[in-house]
Amino acid sequence: MLGIASEAKYSTTGHLVFIRDGGAHGAAFRFQTAGTLRRGISGRRSLCYSAHGNCRGIFRFRSGELAYYVPTAGGATGANTELTWYDRTAKSLGVAGASGEYANPELSPDGKFVAFGRGSPSDIWVLDIGKGLTSRLTSDPAADTYPKWSPDGRTIAFTSEREGTGNLYTRAVGAVGADKLLFKDDAAKSLTDWSRDGRYLAYVANDDVWALPLSGESSGGKPVRVTETAFAEYYAQISPDSRWIAYDSNETGRREVYIQSFPQPGFKQQVSTTGGRTPRWSRDGRELYYYTLAPDWVVMAVSTKPVGASLEIGAPDALVMRPNGATRIYSVSADGRFLLQVPPGAGDSRGLLSGMNSIPVLNHIVVLFNWTQR
Repeated sequence: MLGIASEAKYSTTGHLVFIRDGGAHGAAFRFQTAGTLRRGISGRRSLCYSAHGNCRGIFRFRSGELAYYVPTAGGATGANTELTWYDRTAKSLGVAGASGEYANPELSPDGKFVAFGRGSPSDIWVLDIGKGLTSRLTSDPAADTYPKWSPDGRTIAFTSEREGTGNLYTRAVGAVGADKLLFKDDAAKSLTDWSRDGRYLAYVANDDVWALPLSGESSGGKPVRVTETAFAEYYAQISPDSRWIAYDSNETGRREVYIQSFPQPGFKQQVSTTGGRTPRWSRDGRELYYYTLAPDWVVMAVSTKPVGASLEIGAPDALVMRPNGATRIYSVSADGRFLLQVPPGAGDSRGLLSGMNSIPVLNHIVVLFNWTQR
């Protein structure tokens, strides 16, 4: 299994538990004994994860209980951050909202609102940037995470664990109503995008990218498997014209960004050259952005131009450097500004990214119960 960032520990529940890409994962592990020969892993389904995506190590686990620690310096977990605007020259343009918890923030299509997770278990909240007001959208006892806006900004789709695993729901914004179940199966799903034409939701399940065709606001079609590899894919983003899909994958042994044809396979090309993750399209589809890997953490931009059934991809150009403690989640506005989630005071008024090495790192312990049922 590639990309494991901690010692893999065996649980008496029959799972290997490990940290990979900021999440706590469990894989079913079955011993088959023939003499002294033992053989290995029967599956790699994620059983639990951190909504903040910054787990650092497994502290303890036993039947029904799993504990791991998460650094809390400000930005990395979303527990105490500011949503700050930057231009492509790395100049700070001001704060979008008061400091607070913003897990997996997502900018609305018109750039006036931000959807995010808050609380434990997480609910979906919405920030009105102009008014500086936040309002709760969901209030189920189960965790609601990964909010994504519909193209018209009237609905938010999200992943919820209220059915025992990560399933897909929607909720109207600014209207009285109930959460609507959109799609349910046995796989834990991380919602990653809602296509600009409104026809697809992209999500990751069992380390592959899937797309759910939408046949209405509250009903979905049969999911389309976009990738089917022995590796792990992450953070799929559909292009504005819905012809391409970008994602990052560890198929080379480290995470790199790729673009391939959508919804049917065909064209595929690696975009990043020295490691990359968390791709985002510009609103006009002429550029793709992504983060480089540690220790640099720079937002890169590549030009994209359709040429028949393929895509011409330019050389990467460095843009914004991530302040220390900032998360890897960001949004891009229609006018090309970047909304980054950073520790309070990380971007000063002169546009310099300050505090790069001065933010203290503390830890807190997260305990999950009944984790084998997730």
